[in-house]
Amino acid sequence: MNQYELILKEGRPELLLQGTPLAGKTFVCNPIDAANLSRKVFLLDVQAEEHLCFFALNIKGEVLGTFEIAHGTASGCMVTPREFLIRLLLVGATQFIAVHNHPSKDPKPSHEDWKFTERLFEASDLIGIELLDHVIVGGENQYSMRENDCTIWKRRK
Repeated sequence: MNQYELILKEGRPELLLQGTPLAGKTFVCNPIDAANLSRKVFLLDVQAEEHLCFFALNIKGEVLGTFEIAHGTASGCMVTPREFLIRLLLVGATQFIAVHNHPSKDPKPSHEDWKFTERLFEASDLIGIELLDHVIVGGENQYSMRENDCTIWKRRK
């Protein structure tokens, strides 16, 4: 499993390998896998500020790359779907799981979390890359937005 950073090379986005946090093939099959992996790779359970990350996956659920998209404040972070899509296309992903933390340790999503997830779902669906879930980590707990309210995902045909 590789961890990447997006750089510009000759004016074009390119992935720069930052490291390999876990050796061998890693698979993410469900929200608990995503939450546990985010605790290992990004330490989301102990961060004092919000971090928005994702796991880019192939069709089998194997992690192609891990990305930290945004680092915000204790109560939020700013990002657009564009930042996800560039990286997903460059790594060749067919699906992904978004993960972020709530430093308050309460994993319940805010209104802004729902709005962003809906925008991310629509943008990724448009280009044929499937958003499998958006998981929120709050300390030792996690919240799967898809499992708890899948109305966003019901739109997929």
